[in-house]
Formats: sequence, C-alpha cells, structure tokens
Amino acid sequence: MKVSSFDENKIYISTFNNGIFKSTDGGNSWTNISQTLGGFQSRVIEINPNNDDDIFIGTNHGIWESKNAGISWDSLNFSGLKSFTINDIAISPKGDIFIAETGGSIQYIPGLITAIEDSKISIPNNFELEQNYPNPFNPTTVIKYFIPVKRRGSSLYNVILKIYDVLGKEVATLVNEEKPAGSYQINFNAQILSSGIYFYRLSAISKTTNFVQTKKMILLR
Repeated sequence: MKVSSFDENKIYISTFNNGIFKSTDGGNSWTNISQTLGGFQSRVIEINPNNDDDIFIGTNHGIWESKNAGISWDSLNFSGLKSFTINDIAISPKGDIFIAETGGSIQYIPGLITAIEDSKISIPNNFELEQNYPNPFNPTTVIKYFIPVKRRGSSLYNVILKIYDVLGKEVATLVNEEKPAGSYQINFNAQILSSGIYFYRLSAISKTTNFVQTKKMILLR
C-alpha cells in the first residue's frame, strides 16, 4: 500500500491476485485500475515522489508504469532483467529506479523520473503565504509558504500556521514548530468542517522578525 505525499486521501493498494486499487477518499471507496493489465500478479507498488499520478508496479510479468493514475499502463521491461517476477521497487533521490527480482538479482533504470532535487524551489528572498489551491476546495487543499534566509542570528523561525472560521475561532493547527529558510507546502484536509469561508494565518517569529499574513479560502461541498 502507498499513500500520496500530496494528498493523504489518495491511496494505492496492490493485492497480488486481485489487482490494483485506488482510493481518492481516504479508503471509503475503491476503483480497480489494473483491468488493462490482464491477469498479472501485482506484487509491489511505488509512487513517483514528484507526481502521485505516476505509479510503478512489479508483477510476475515484469515492471509496468502508469503516468495517468492507472488509466493505461506501459511496460518498462528491458533485456537486463534476469527474471520477470519483480519483488520490490525503490526510487532514489536522483530519480533512479531500483528493481529487486526473484533469484536475488537487483537492476536499476537510471534517471527515469525527474530528480527530486531538480523539482525543489530555490530558497526565497521574502516571506510569502500563497493562495491555497484549489480554492474553493472539497475537502483537501494545498497551502504553500516561503521563509527567507535570516541575515543574522539564529537561522530558525518559530512558524505557526492555523485555520480560523469566520467568527475567529481556531479550528486547526497545521504547523507549530521551528523551521529554517525554505519553501514549504502542507495538505489541509477539512473533512470534519462544514462548508463556508475560512481563514488561514501564517506567523514566523524571531528576535528580529514578526511576520504575519492571513488569507481567505472557501470550503464548498
């Protein structure tokens, strides 16, 4: 089983003999996404860390990739495979894919996906709280914020990101910890909240800085 790092409600499960299933609502309902693969045994599943619609499975007929969350599949089998029964798949920080086959052989496909380092945003020069996306949303949305490098003193800020309703009541705390300069994003799941207007407020505090910014978002069921 693999859970998306972008959306905790998106889950993929490999069931060996019964196919591969996807849930987009945290496991409440499931869709079979392996029907175009025939009767292959799906032994292991892995997600591209940069794109949760790009998934890889190891089967008793080699390794397969879907770039559209299971709508279609392409074979990644190559002549170097000693066995077409795949027991494990791992993706390195550089985007290389390692494949463990039956019989103890390990193969890899270098640079198959975009390297994780290449997708990172450079260290920002200013504080910024972006508009959440999507907005309106139901029930999950992504909030991005940016923290610049400090010119002196400690390199850490006390960062707090909270959600409030229209009456100013705090309904969720998403971040409350020390963080260094960088670009961040967090997934907010409003499953337990009612439809309406909410506000999210970012504060980053140090001995020389007191940054606060608030934005509005709409939960629309």
